[in-house]
Amino acid sequence: MIIKVCGLRDIENVNSLLENCSPDLLGMIFYSKSPRFIGDTVHKNNLFSSHAQKRIGVFVDSPFSEILKKVQEFELDGVQLHGNEGADFVKNIKEALDVTVIKVFRIGKTLDLEVLRPFEGLAEYFLFDTETSSFGGSGERFDWQLLEGYDLQTPYLLSGGISAEDAEELVDFQKRNPKMAGIDINSRFELEPGIKDVDMVKTFMEKLTGYENED
Repeated sequence: MIIKVCGLRDIENVNSLLENCSPDLLGMIFYSKSPRFIGDTVHKNNLFSSHAQKRIGVFVDSPFSEILKKVQEFELDGVQLHGNEGADFVKNIKEALDVTVIKVFRIGKTLDLEVLRPFEGLAEYFLFDTETSSFGGSGERFDWQLLEGYDLQTPYLLSGGISAEDAEELVDFQKRNPKMAGIDINSRFELEPGIKDVDMVKTFMEKLTGYENED
C-alpha cells in the first residue's frame, strides 16, 4: 500500500519522519490559503533533497507557469492537482512535464463515475478526498462504500480524515477493491498544522504492514 504523507514543511520534522517511517510519497502544499502552505520557509536544497522518496507538490487551480516553476525549483517528482482543473489542463501537464500526476476529486454523498472518465489515461492516480467548502483539510471521512462500484482503470489513493485507528479497515477495503493503490494522510497525524506526529505515523504504518501480512 502506497503511503503519502502530505502537508510537510518543517525540515527537522521531515528528516525525523524519513528516519523512522520512510513513507513512499512526501507532499508539500503550494496553496497559500492552506495552514500547511510551504511558503518561502524552505528551499529545495534543504528539504527532502537527500532522500529517495518522491516529492509531490500540491496545487489548487494554479497557472501552468507556476506549476512549472515549482517543479523546477523544488525538483518535484509529481504534481497533485487539487482544484477544479479540467481534463485538457491535466493532459497539458502530463505532456509537458516528466512527473507523476495525481488528480483529486472531492466526494460528498454521491460519486458520479462519468465525471472521472475524461481523466482516464491522463493521471497515474486519482485521489479521493472529502468534499468541503474549501479545498481539503477537513479531517472528515467520506463514505468509502461509494467506491465499491469503481470500474475505471486508473488506480486511486484514499484521503480525507484517515486516522491511526483505520489501519485494519483500510487493509480490508483494499483487499476488496484492488484499484485502491494507497492512502494520503495529513491532519489526523499532526501535532500542529504542518508538523507530523512521527511516532503516530510509525505505529500506523507498522499496523498496516501487520494486517497486510495476515492470511
